[in-house]
Amino acid sequence: MTGLKPTFIFLLIVFISGCFALEPGLENSVEKMPLTQEGEIVLYLQPLPQEADRLHFEIGGLSAIRDDGSAIPVSLLLSELKGADLTGLQKLLASGAVPPGRYSGITIQIKQAFVETAEGKVALAVPEEALRVEHYFDVARQKASALFLSLNPAK
Repeated sequence: MTGLKPTFIFLLIVFISGCFALEPGLENSVEKMPLTQEGEIVLYLQPLPQEADRLHFEIGGLSAIRDDGSAIPVSLLLSELKGADLTGLQKLLASGAVPPGRYSGITIQIKQAFVETAEGKVALAVPEEALRVEHYFDVARQKASALFLSLNPAK
């Protein structure tokens, strides 16, 4: 009977701790190391317009471009984009630690793109080279910089 009490207490603690809810938004969070010598960029995709609801594309990579022209890859958090899922919603697209300094923009490599029609999916031509978005921004040591990317469905 004495060996049963510690086991029962342990199971009771595990059961009770499982009943506490996580803080909203933390159920899918990933623990990050604190920034030391670097800064961070966080890139959000702005809500897509209604006319982009049939658009579907996949991003192969995203990089921040330093003032000297060097590219710093940033981790994609969302690589497959479906217009119908992004109409009216802002999404976290990418984030990552980068060296502090001045940046001249970002590059986005599009792997594939298509539009859904009544006949099915129609492939769109995608450039072989990464698309460059010119936008100067600064990244400070131990600080995060938020960037907001908008899609022009006409282009």
